[in-house]
Amino acid sequence: MCGISGAIELKDFAKIDFSRDSFAHKSIARRGPDSYSYKSIDYERYKITLAHSRLSIIDLSSASNQPFYSSDKRYLVVFNGEIYNYIELRQELKSYGVQFETQGDTEVLLYSWIYWGSACLHRFNGMFSFAIYDSQNGELNLVRDRFGVKPLVYSFLSNGGVFFSSSIDSVSVHSNNVKLDMDYLSRGYHYGIFEGIGDNTSYESVKYLEAGTIATISLNDGLKFSLNRWYDLKIEVEKKLALNVGKSYDQLMEVCRYLMYDAVKVRLRSDVPVAVSLSGGVDSTIIAKIAKSISPDIEGFTFGNPSNPISEGELVELFATQNRIKVNYISIEETKDEIVTAFEETFEAQELPFFGLSIVAQNQVYKNVKKNNFKVLLGGQGGDEIFAGYRKFFIHSLKNGLKNGEISNSFNLLYSLGNMLFYESKKIGLFWGFRNRYFNQSNHGITDYISIRPTRKLEMIGDASMTIIDRQVMDVLQSSIPTLLRYEDRNSMYHSIESRLPMMDYRLVEFAISLPILYKIKKGYGKWILRDIYRDQIPREILFNKRKRGFDVSQKLMELGLQDYLINFILANKSKIKDYGIDVNEKNISRSSLKSEHLRNNDLLFLNYLVRKS
Repeated sequence: MCGISGAIELKDFAKIDFSRDSFAHKSIARRGPDSYSYKSIDYERYKITLAHSRLSIIDLSSASNQPFYSSDKRYLVVFNGEIYNYIELRQELKSYGVQFETQGDTEVLLYSWIYWGSACLHRFNGMFSFAIYDSQNGELNLVRDRFGVKPLVYSFLSNGGVFFSSSIDSVSVHSNNVKLDMDYLSRGYHYGIFEGIGDNTSYESVKYLEAGTIATISLNDGLKFSLNRWYDLKIEVEKKLALNVGKSYDQLMEVCRYLMYDAVKVRLRSDVPVAVSLSGGVDSTIIAKIAKSISPDIEGFTFGNPSNPISEGELVELFATQNRIKVNYISIEETKDEIVTAFEETFEAQELPFFGLSIVAQNQVYKNVKKNNFKVLLGGQGGDEIFAGYRKFFIHSLKNGLKNGEISNSFNLLYSLGNMLFYESKKIGLFWGFRNRYFNQSNHGITDYISIRPTRKLEMIGDASMTIIDRQVMDVLQSSIPTLLRYEDRNSMYHSIESRLPMMDYRLVEFAISLPILYKIKKGYGKWILRDIYRDQIPREILFNKRKRGFDVSQKLMELGLQDYLINFILANKSKIKDYGIDVNEKNISRSSLKSEHLRNNDLLFLNYLVRKS
């Protein structure tokens, strides 16, 4: 897990500084504090530079430092991420006569590319973004993993070159246009979705390399830039559907059990200590249970306190006590200074807007993981999307069942929906507040001082032809996972922690989405097959708990001083955002006007970002 950057520049106009004191390095330094280096190579009229800031996880020796050359010096690679099945790939390549000089996965990645070309990507089980340069052909390839777990952004330079990095701020600094992309920002503001829709970022000139995509830059006869998609989740899910035909529920349970175990097992491969995030929910608890069976000394981290009934601490303690897992409980002290410091650290880490202060709580978890001398943390991100854990899947599935005349299925789904709503009745007001997100309207219609609108509406529910599989694929690729992955990546890397997500193992993602809906939603529960598999291993209080909790910190942190801090900051700098048609004053963003509207907290977070970046 690391940070990468690089550039292609015309030699006569090359001016980007990659030295240790440069912004190009400082912007990715937290991603890889263990070593930093860069290499520059000339090709005809061009200067190609690749830079790497390393967080040492696999093969801690300097032999695996990057940029990393092939033995013949033809290829040079910089790589951010992990190839979890590198041991198996190394053995296969050895059988073909490839000789290795390190024990790391970077060398495996490089020789996989050399031996199989871009087809090697389908063999990789991992999270990755990398740049690989072929000095013989004058060709640079930029590659991003299937689901965009690891970031990679780029911009075209005014002199005709290209700059890329793991950091958006770094690319924006080296871009000739730092104008904010108001379509990206307004879409995020209205729908709560910042990533996964096209390639745009918060700056007009800075573009994401989209998930599952390769950018090829050829330097023969001028610079030529092309994009190609190497992975299509919908196609892979359809393949799994065909393979599952005729398999019984028990058979599919065994496949699921194996994939869950192996997804955790390969993510425990590390030459540094690994810990696990515990939330008191189904996904992280199952991951911790499996990890404990493989690594008996594994420790846990959670945001909460066992004595606080509205936090996750009570359920975490129950599981940890039964399984003899040491847990580190984390909270933010109730002082304004500490709350503001935690917010500022999170804002710096994210580089982009974020909604909800659970992101601040998440950042504090990683901060404490680092304090306890861990470098790797397993997390449960992705389980709700791929196993249909969210409430919206109940409604969508019922709608499809009724449309298709599936009376028996519809009855079961209606029972599940009613059962879920009964137990979640206290949160109906909160759910209702977010209703417009699913009807192509703004969540923030209550706000009269932010008038910006996205250029197109997003289909959050989908049309009548959209199946539940289509809806889950949309969540993984667009409406949920990409933004959550950004939060996770930026927070973890700010504290030099590698976050590994077993639920985002591509094998598990494809398999889970392909399952029949009644294997995922049953008796008022989502993720039914997981609950069924682990019913004898996980406390019933966790496995069949109907009340989702999460980091319940937003309103508390606002009331303890963050709200006043943000309001005062925005009012002191309100002239900076008048060009966007935003006119704030002491009355319309006062505590009294915000107090009754939960969603207005996000207005403050959004305005704070605009003020600082304008």
